[in-house]
Amino acid sequence: MKKYLLLLSIALSPFLLKAQNATFSFEIIGATNEQYDAIEYCGDIWEQYLQSDVPIKVRVVLGELGAGQFLGLTLPNGDMNFANAPVADVWYPACLANALAGEDLQPDHNDMDIYINISGNWYFGTDGNPSEFQFDFVSVFLHELGHGLGIASLAKVEDMMGSFGEITAADFFPLGPSFPFPELDGKPGIFDTYTVNSNGDFLADPNMFNNPSAELEQAFTSNNVYSTAPLAVAANNDTQVKLFAPGNYQFGSSMTHLDENTYNNSDNSLMTPYISPGEVENEPGPIVLAMLEDIGWNISEVSGTEFLATESWELFPNPAFDFIELQSNHPAGQDLKQVRLYDLQGRLIKEATFRGRSFSLSLNDIPEGMYVLDVQGKSGRSIQKFIRARG
Repeated sequence: MKKYLLLLSIALSPFLLKAQNATFSFEIIGATNEQYDAIEYCGDIWEQYLQSDVPIKVRVVLGELGAGQFLGLTLPNGDMNFANAPVADVWYPACLANALAGEDLQPDHNDMDIYINISGNWYFGTDGNPSEFQFDFVSVFLHELGHGLGIASLAKVEDMMGSFGEITAADFFPLGPSFPFPELDGKPGIFDTYTVNSNGDFLADPNMFNNPSAELEQAFTSNNVYSTAPLAVAANNDTQVKLFAPGNYQFGSSMTHLDENTYNNSDNSLMTPYISPGEVENEPGPIVLAMLEDIGWNISEVSGTEFLATESWELFPNPAFDFIELQSNHPAGQDLKQVRLYDLQGRLIKEATFRGRSFSLSLNDIPEGMYVLDVQGKSGRSIQKFIRARG
């Protein structure tokens, strides 16, 4: 029988400065030497993908919390409207906010707390070889770290009303955070800004949905919620990414995972809501990495959108002002290229076609902000972010 991997989180935003690979600083309570080694091993896996000059501070508590309960629970810390925040009035997970700001915004507090329920039958090895009756600890802990990094929603359902940014520390009782839980003030997380219903309506847009409202509750329980995050859509074969939104709302699971039925038993299974004994998920997968890049993480070249790019394009200047220039040295540069410009919610802003190894796109008619440029041709595809700034 499968068990839930519960969680929660606050997240997103892009950056452009090159940073070093991230490092994790773990405060571990109640672990054996074997469990400690497995936690460090999970940090090593995530570190190869993420870039940040600020250590990611994680408090980990392992304890017997009762058989049949959750396997893991993540309580994220967060920041909003910090210096260099790309989007105002939106919550970012604390570790991402630190990476974007280039400094520890809360030096006295952890970025996230993770509780692991070690009741039951666990496998703590790092070789991905549990028995068919054991839960793989590395898979579960990698999953929980993924929530703290930003694969999580601030959605909630209470009294038949759906909301963003109404979660409080009391929702996690009897467990609690080691840091003062942020007063969310009804604001969404950056992850939420991409979510749409089956009609393409943005759920976190106050011009489309009142917050809280019965309409949001209906959307959260519709089994038809999707992410339009542009790099994630590209990694999902140009299809919006379906999120877990079952008819029975499940706090900590609904809206904050990839859909189980769609992505189970695939390369993108790590951030689905369930895991079975004997199941091993030791890599984030291309959709999750792209989602993290969409919400603002600088992803190392071993991952991210590099798997999409067989033709390398140089994009400059960045930040851009009146235009953005593309250049390529690819020998097959004369085929027809399709250029699409998207905003961060995945909405198509403009498109054009060209032939050759260079192209200039005017930006005079688009507002300041972060954008995604998608270039496709017979010789390959390249997807890059850039900032449109005022000259």
